[in-house]
Amino acid sequence: MNALSTLMGALVLLLALPLQAATLRVLNWSDYVDEAMLEQFKQEQGIELVYELFESEDEFLDKLFNAREPWDVIVPPSAMIPFLSERQLIVPLDLQLLPMRAGLDQGIMKQLEMQDPGNRYAVPYMWGTTGLGVNEKMLSTLGIPANKMDSWSLLYDDELRHKASGCGIALLNESSELFASALVYLGHSVNTTNDAELQEAADLLKRAVGDTRYLHTSQYSSDLASGKLCVAVGYSGDILADVGEAENADVLYHVPVEGAAVWFDVMAIPAASKQKALAHRFINFMIQPETAAANTNYVAYPNAVPASLRLVDAEVREDPAVYPSAKVQSRLQGVRSADRKTRRIKRKLWVAVNCHSGRFCQIPMKNPYGY
Repeated sequence: MNALSTLMGALVLLLALPLQAATLRVLNWSDYVDEAMLEQFKQEQGIELVYELFESEDEFLDKLFNAREPWDVIVPPSAMIPFLSERQLIVPLDLQLLPMRAGLDQGIMKQLEMQDPGNRYAVPYMWGTTGLGVNEKMLSTLGIPANKMDSWSLLYDDELRHKASGCGIALLNESSELFASALVYLGHSVNTTNDAELQEAADLLKRAVGDTRYLHTSQYSSDLASGKLCVAVGYSGDILADVGEAENADVLYHVPVEGAAVWFDVMAIPAASKQKALAHRFINFMIQPETAAANTNYVAYPNAVPASLRLVDAEVREDPAVYPSAKVQSRLQGVRSADRKTRRIKRKLWVAVNCHSGRFCQIPMKNPYGY
């Protein structure tokens, strides 16, 4: 009887203790979500949320491989999906737990199949372009003609670049994006595996870096918006968001006339996740039309949910720099995952590009994770 009483008392005490809320751990690019949406998901699910940021592909890999606790949702570039899936670092998605997936843009899903056959491992989050942000007023005072302000020649024609350097040029510090810009200017595919074409692009980049104030993953957009720069190569949404906040009408974003890279960031679930069911609920929440629209309004990137378009602010929805016209889209090239040999060659060339000026030589010759 005493033993039973003790057991019942212990049970009552256990039931009286507050249940510990589940914790979801998310790893995403910086400045890439409306935080109100994160708070809404936390409240709806009654959970804790650890939301950590990265600013480059290398930083993403560092945080993925060296986390003290495993991540539950990650947001890598789609070109990384083959690397992650082949090494069994991410798991196939349970489509029954993602009912909102049926509303995704089928054209985008088809493009993602180049990286993710059958769309098994990833769901699109946002997409965009890497192009030119220019302060046309500042450039015109340097004698640069208007018909060159939407061309990669602003960066890769020696005479034009030297002129533009007078008011400041900055480059996105991401090798895949800069190689793509140089390859497009040269008339090559952004997905070339030809050693000579890659070397040709690297030679162009070396000359460009010599006239560049800095390479950075995010600073360029705010400096361009505030008038500290007149040319920046960067992500469409980053430039548009900062320019819009600064209300600087002299700064425009262009997809260059020669073309540009189009990229997709996707959501995936790591194999080590301790909260796979909750991770699916988070992904499903993020592709609801209301959530997708709120995030697009906040970050100025288009999402992959057509039903969200009516909820996107008109100034964002009707901006061709955010949602490119069919004509502009015809000039875009999707970046596919490179084979390991090409990745090694490009990394070696990228180190040479960074070190050429003697100012930016700060990256290792080899990626420690095999990417």
